[in-house]
Amino acid sequence: MLNLRWLASIGGVEKIEKINQHKASLLYNEIDKSALFKNTINAKDRSMMNVCFFGKSPKIENDFIVFCQKNNLIGIKGHKQAGGLRASIYNAVTLENVQTLIELIQTFEKEYSF
Repeated sequence: MLNLRWLASIGGVEKIEKINQHKASLLYNEIDKSALFKNTINAKDRSMMNVCFFGKSPKIENDFIVFCQKNNLIGIKGHKQAGGLRASIYNAVTLENVQTLIELIQTFEKEYSF
């Protein structure tokens, strides 16, 4: 019931859908333009809740996971069988949280030695 009340307080299902589309769009755009990360999922099939992506090498993925942990972002490692990286951006994840992840991706790219 608390979740339904919260949802109603922000404008309902249509409002959260727009927020979630915006969050996903920002994150996918950052990954798509990245020199170090890639997304192998067709744009029309991408999830708004679980943004899955890969480093362009396993070393990049591992280094990014460590970088995220050092910056207090945990849980970015993807599925144990599918691999890769995954950002879960469910309803409770704010736009600011997604922007923080985007900033981490940008900082990692600037600091990463090729």
